[in-house]
Amino acid sequence: NQTLSIEDLSRAIAINPNSADAYFNRAILFIKQGNLTQAIADLSQTIKINPQDEEAIYSRGNAYASQNNFPQAIVDYTKAIEITPQDATIYYNRGLSYASQGNETQAIDDFTQAIQIDPKYAQSYHNRGLIWYKLGNSPQAMADLSHAIAIDPTLAECYYNRGVIYEGKGRLIDAINDFSRAIKLKPNS
Repeated sequence: NQTLSIEDLSRAIAINPNSADAYFNRAILFIKQGNLTQAIADLSQTIKINPQDEEAIYSRGNAYASQNNFPQAIVDYTKAIEITPQDATIYYNRGLSYASQGNETQAIDDFTQAIQIDPKYAQSYHNRGLIWYKLGNSPQAMADLSHAIAIDPTLAECYYNRGVIYEGKGRLIDAINDFSRAIKLKPNS
């Protein structure tokens, strides 16, 4: 029961208000409950106690991103990258936050960095491809979407988005094939 666990962690914090672990664990439970405001408060306390806690900083960035507070998410992701520069997921999530703000150049840079760290990060290729398409670079978008599909052929959204590009180029058979594959993978989408 998460409520009991939160109560237990609250008692532990009352006994030892410098327990970064208790604040962090309670924050995770708050996240699971959807209480992001309280989770951010506990993660901030965790970071106050342990300023180099990359997991807490990253988790707070995710919580901010879930609230659509992308500027603050980017600040936390940047701090997390300073501590753990070889974590592709942090670059990927910062890239998503940049993209959500319309900062395509920074988003492409972060997706590229995530790919350099983890060349099999299909979602980084997918999202970078979407941005290339938004910027009018269909060949680069097509290359990234195709690469994502080669890594993970179950990504229905990649087939759909590549189908859109094919359709725009008048390659209707290829578009229909990709749309059909997307529907087959996710029939209820």
